[in-house]
Amino acid sequence: PYVAGQRLRQPQLARTLALISREGGRAFYRGPIARALVAASRAHGGILSMQDFADYTVQWAKPVACRYHGYTVLSDPPPSSGGVTMCEILQIIKPYPFSKWGYGSVRSIHYLFEAERRAFADRNSYLGDPAFVHNPIKWLLSARHAARLRASIKPDAATPSAD
Repeated sequence: PYVAGQRLRQPQLARTLALISREGGRAFYRGPIARALVAASRAHGGILSMQDFADYTVQWAKPVACRYHGYTVLSDPPPSSGGVTMCEILQIIKPYPFSKWGYGSVRSIHYLFEAERRAFADRNSYLGDPAFVHNPIKWLLSARHAARLRASIKPDAATPSAD
């Protein structure tokens, strides 16, 4: 394990990023990086092909954005659900005084976990590939929705799992 102050060196990653910097997307989609990924995939029973890379079209999308204590948080939009879920959690926990409660305190962990439970339940119910489903991002990240979810958190009991 690494310790604070120890340098992590990743020469293969450095070479890969330098190659993309010099040659652009072509190095990734049609060049040595694609070939290496296809070879690694096949070596482990995968089915990736050079044609998969050649046929791929990059999808540009506006990032999911939210504010948390003076910071703007940007993340991937759907079909990735991580950004919306993270921002929903931040909206729910925004008013909680974690610094007063103490980092890692039982109270802080309880409220964070309960916010996560609610955001992940919403993810499972409302988010998906926008090519196939509507993603109500504005509603999920709204102050009103966060307040409703926050009000459902019991200070002295965990929410039972739905499974």
